[in-house]
Amino acid sequence: MERRREMLLRKALWILVAIGLSAQMAFAAEDDPILGKVGDYLVKKSDLDRLIHYYPPDRQKMLQESPDQMVGLVQRMLEVKILSDLAKKEDLDKKPDVKEQLQYLANNYLAQEYIFRVVVKDIRVPDDEIKKFYDANEKSFVAPEQVRVRHILIRLLPGASDEDRKKTRENAEVVLKRLKEGEDFVKLAQEYSEDPGSRQSGGDLGYFGKGQVVKPFEEAAFSLKVGQTSDLVETQFGFHILKVEDLKPATNRPLEEVKDAIKARLQDEQAKGKVDEFINKVMMEAKTEVYPDRVVSKPKKD
Repeated sequence: MERRREMLLRKALWILVAIGLSAQMAFAAEDDPILGKVGDYLVKKSDLDRLIHYYPPDRQKMLQESPDQMVGLVQRMLEVKILSDLAKKEDLDKKPDVKEQLQYLANNYLAQEYIFRVVVKDIRVPDDEIKKFYDANEKSFVAPEQVRVRHILIRLLPGASDEDRKKTRENAEVVLKRLKEGEDFVKLAQEYSEDPGSRQSGGDLGYFGKGQVVKPFEEAAFSLKVGQTSDLVETQFGFHILKVEDLKPATNRPLEEVKDAIKARLQDEQAKGKVDEFINKVMMEAKTEVYPDRVVSKPKKD
């Protein structure tokens, strides 16, 4: 319970600090629009941008490309404000244990900001180091073989009887027969497929690689040639008919495609080494003492 409460408090403080940092900053309305509000409390675009900045680079990109998740973050910021105001009305912020925990979280936040803004702010990874890493690890940057498939699913419910299974298979065989007679796969998928996620697009599942779908489906997909249609394939979902639209062989991903990921990795490695060295130095200078025997000792029973 204590650990969960600490995690929730950490999350709340992190969000509140991030949005509070911009309270004194002035922006033109058109450059910093209001994204949400509760009472007199406003969440502006600069607040959201600042919050996103505290996520790892890959998560930042994911958030920025997802309007739904961006809206969700604004909603969460408002939720935190509402809940914190309710807590203050109950004087929770004045209770000794809460004040102590908030102080710890504030110290933790300041420590992280010091690391980012002072200790590792000058870390740079030149292009030649990125290229050197890529050349030494080129085999690690391989895009696996992928296949693009359409399918028609005649669904079989879990726990179906032998009779139901027989009827479902017969229904699937009717569709397969029509395909073999030359009818259009897309039209039949739109008419008969019971996969709601792909039915309207004519059964198009897009590209996928090995290990991303159930085994019988994968084996059938990667055994077919482009343009070829399968016989019935049974999985736990029912009976499928597959058609391969395209096949992408495994290829080496070019440097430009993975450059940012390599740069982030090398920056992280440099930062870790620099942070470890710095912390060891300041801990020694501060003459820090830790008493392991007291940390692990158990209270005596009466």
